[in-house]
Amino acid sequence: MSMRKIIVFSLSLTLLLLLVSLLKPDKAGFNENLTSETTSIVDSAGKVTIPNDNDEKDYRIKKVVIDAGHGGHDTGCHSNEGVEKKNTLAMALKLGQKIKDNYPNIEIIYTRETDKFIELHRRAEIANKAKADLFISIHCNSTDENSGISGTETYVLGMHKKETNFEVARRENASILLESDYKEQYEGFDPNSTEAYIIFSLFQNAYLDKSILFAKYVEESFRSNAGRRSLGVKQAGFLVLKETAMPSVLIETGFLNHSREGEFISSASGQATIAESIFLAFQKYKTAVETREATPLIDPVTEGVVFKIQLATASKDLSQTPRWKSMSNLEVVKDGTIFKYFKTGFDTYNEASQELKRLRANGFSDAFIVAYKNGKRVNLEEVKK
Repeated sequence: MSMRKIIVFSLSLTLLLLLVSLLKPDKAGFNENLTSETTSIVDSAGKVTIPNDNDEKDYRIKKVVIDAGHGGHDTGCHSNEGVEKKNTLAMALKLGQKIKDNYPNIEIIYTRETDKFIELHRRAEIANKAKADLFISIHCNSTDENSGISGTETYVLGMHKKETNFEVARRENASILLESDYKEQYEGFDPNSTEAYIIFSLFQNAYLDKSILFAKYVEESFRSNAGRRSLGVKQAGFLVLKETAMPSVLIETGFLNHSREGEFISSASGQATIAESIFLAFQKYKTAVETREATPLIDPVTEGVVFKIQLATASKDLSQTPRWKSMSNLEVVKDGTIFKYFKTGFDTYNEASQELKRLRANGFSDAFIVAYKNGKRVNLEEVKK
């Protein structure tokens, strides 16, 4: 073969390999209630190193934008327990003050500090213009009056994988309908159309890893600091997150139409507890991104699987006795003539395993972990990895 043919062949092969690499599908996807491992590096000891997308070696969080959901004629959800726009503003101001008190050098920017209507696109503009390092949007949840569901959940941007996630995004995005020029501003986006959300499956968020990391810390803090029931880290198409050019999350602090939870998030003490929990998550996140290290990310599990710890069984319902009444995230299930007591709220086997050790050390020596998918018990060995 002549030298000319060899050169032509080599160039052709190089171009072919380049084309194959470009067409190769990206298998690193987002699993709901998981952290993304698409760019994070985990060493043999389980320590996670977070690649810094900021070129500065001495990167520090300098600006945080706190977004109080809704406002003005956009009241958000409401019930006998309270109104969303009032609760979110109170929590946002408390969180901002907490960060200011502990980190005077960090600039806190609010999208609103009064009962004022702010368009969704304007909220993102405020954050982008400030070149913020983190965007925190605070909301209250709501659902079917008869569902009885409660708990916190923190969202990052993406395509919803569950109908319930879509409903939350649809409700929050419906705020654009109160804007006079929403069709032009959002290029005809219809928050009530399921087809409109397909765009979020194509949207690539450069800040997804850090968004998920902060969201994970928020939900962990709600569980450990506030004793709240956590529904986990989730993904859905929120317009307010789509336009932000920094790590961003939307926090649903609880269900306003759940009597006990609605009362809690509408009270001054409850709002202070929620703000404190988000602040503690912020502290942990700040340390992680500034040192570029974090605690191990959530272990992958089969989507839809949740873990519980079975604490005990009894022949009657003892949930109102002092011992059980003080137990957070307690679930009592009647199975025939037997009552089973579970501690719930674990998205991964690793989280449940850590709590199991603590419970056994505190007198629940016979406790053990069980797994459920779509309400049905499944083989623990198949999903705990």
